[in-house]
Formats: sequence, C-alpha cells, structure tokens
Amino acid sequence: MKRGVSLLIFCQSLGWDLMQKFPFVDGLAENRSSMKAILGSPAATLPTVLSGALPQEHGHFDWFFYSPGTSPFRLCKYLAYLPAPIRRSLRFRNAVVRSIRNSCGMTGRLSVFNMPLKRLPMLDFVEHRSLLEPAALGELRTLIDFFVTENIRYFRSEHKLTDPENADALTDALQAGKISAAFLHLTGIDQVLKREGAGSPAVRGRMAWFDHRIRRLYETAAMRYDNVELIIFSDCGAIPVSDTFDLKAHIEAGPHTWGRDYAAVYSPAMAQFWFLRAERRAAMLEMLNSLPCGRILSKQETVRQGCWFADNRFGEAIFLAHPGVAFTPNYIEAAPPAAASAYHPDNEATAAAFACNLAGVQPPRSLPDVRAVLVRSAGRCVGIDVAAGEPATARRPE
Repeated sequence: MKRGVSLLIFCQSLGWDLMQKFPFVDGLAENRSSMKAILGSPAATLPTVLSGALPQEHGHFDWFFYSPGTSPFRLCKYLAYLPAPIRRSLRFRNAVVRSIRNSCGMTGRLSVFNMPLKRLPMLDFVEHRSLLEPAALGELRTLIDFFVTENIRYFRSEHKLTDPENADALTDALQAGKISAAFLHLTGIDQVLKREGAGSPAVRGRMAWFDHRIRRLYETAAMRYDNVELIIFSDCGAIPVSDTFDLKAHIEAGPHTWGRDYAAVYSPAMAQFWFLRAERRAAMLEMLNSLPCGRILSKQETVRQGCWFADNRFGEAIFLAHPGVAFTPNYIEAAPPAAASAYHPDNEATAAAFACNLAGVQPPRSLPDVRAVLVRSAGRCVGIDVAAGEPATARRPE
C-alpha cells in the first residue's frame, strides 16, 4: 500500500472573506467553500471541530461560567488586594496561570485573560483538560480518539507553543516519516485580526506567512509520502468593530451588585448573566432589553443554535452584541479589539472557510460537519474505509 499522510490544518478566525481577499494556497488547495459557523466563543469551536457536536452536546460554550463550588481560582481572592499595576501585569497573570495549572493538574488552554482577580473565585474554567488528549470529551469520540482507536500514528499541536514552533515540530515529524495524520492548530490570524483589524498590513503579512508555511509543510510531506491529503479549515470569520459599548459600566451603575444580586462574564461580543436573587431577575432583564447594543437570546434561539443548557451553566441570560459592536471593557481583551468573533452565525461575515487538494470531496456545510471530512481523510491515508463516516452526533442549525 502506498504511504499517505493527512495534513489537517485548523486556522482559527481565518474567515471565508479573508480566504477570498488574500492569496492563500492558490493552486494547491483549490476545492474551497464557505461554512456556517456556530454560536459560541473560541472555547466552543475547537471541541465542535474535534467531536462534530454542538456546544449543548460537548459542554463547551464560553471560557468561564459561574460555579463558586468548583472554582480553581479560590486563592485569587487574596491577590485582588495587590496594587493595580501588578494585578494587570501580563507577566504576573501568566505566573498565576502556571501556578493554578500546576496545582490543579489542568492541561487545557487555561488563561485568566483580562478577568478581574476578585471575580475569579466565583467562576470555573471550561477547559480543564487539553482537548487534544484522548477521551477529552468523555463519551463523545473526538478526532484524537479516532486516531488512537484505529492505531493511526499522529502529530498534534501543543497549545503552549507558538505557530512557528508547532509548524517546526510538524516539519520534523513529517521528515521522520512516521506519522499518518497531523492536526495543526494555528492561532496567529486570530491574534492579529483582533489587535489590528482585517485591513492592516499585519494581517496581509500573517496570511503570507500562513501561505508560505503551509506550502512548505506540503512539500516536506510530498518528499516522504506517496500521497498527501491537505485540508485547511477555520472556525469563523471575525467582524471589524465599528462601535463600542461599555456594558459593564452600564450594569454596574444600576442598583444591582455583582456577587449578591447577579454574576456576569463580559466578552467582546457576548455577555452572560446569572441571577443570584430571583427578585432581581425581571429588573435586570428589562434593563438589558432596553439597550441598543445587542439583544437577549431566547430559549428557542439557543435551542436552534445548539447552545441551550438546561442547567443554565453558561448563563440564565445570554446577551449577544449586534454585529460590529464590541463590549469594552470586557473580561477577555485588555484593549478594545479591532475585530471580534462570536457574533450570530446567521451573519454572512462570520462564515468559516474550507479548502483542500481533493477534487472529489464534498466541502462541509457547517462547522460540525468538518469532523467527518477529517476522519475520512485520515482513514484513507492508512487504508481504513470510513466512507460512511463516524456517528454524526451534532444536530446542525438550520
């Protein structure tokens, strides 16, 4: 049997609009299409890619959720008394993350982002385990689980490494010729988009780097393998920020107190609210409904989008920003973002991108469909017939 390798490259926030705007693996991966994104933060997209499931099925929707009893951040309440310059220092916050990671044995993409330290003891973090470990999502069989159970030798990214470091590691693995599948997660486009915006020279430069590096990976693989299947995909597109709204200040100016009446997590395009005193619920919902910057998602909408949680794990009310509006300040970005993701996926600007070098492959319609394409590619490269696909666990949004 001819030796094959499946290169599966996940480019976070490389939206369909960017793939069309810039030269990107032209002539190499010509079978390309847009895909519908899902509703949720980047915490939700990687588990959907790996499992084919929607957030309400794999249990990941946003980075933080209200859960004082399970919080790994309890000792942060003492750090909240440190001087503000120390609390806001990136070096200090990275040290806090390392300490929590080591003490709790956490292997996931742990970060405290821009979260106020005094809030952290009331919150838990969704990704305690690395999603690229076997059995990371319990009974849901991920792409990594498929590699393991089918005895497919594979490479996978390390989230602690930079894009160049992960690409270098994959290059070494391909040169050794001992793997049959690779899952490479690149985040550089996401970082530059949110910092500088889609029109910046930095985005053009990063797209050029992606194009060059992916071509080099393909050429390296082609020298060692008889067949190279290249599949490149993203999770969503980022929308340029045209307006900001200080939702946090607006809520805190009211008669309600964080930690007594309610809890909230503010992201650039979404805010989640838990009502700790039932008598405050109606007044807070009325306040949110009166704001011009976004809207509360109904239960029907969250069910349709696959992000309804019966236990209200990710909020009793999810307040979604209108496209182009960013909640600033927020608990994720320290500076106002130039672009943001996690807007409603019905907006065409949020469309994800797909490209491959396989003429006969039907591009996925939406993000949950990606896993089946990846599984079939990895299977073909080792002679496993998975044409029927693994069980499709996702209930796709209409």
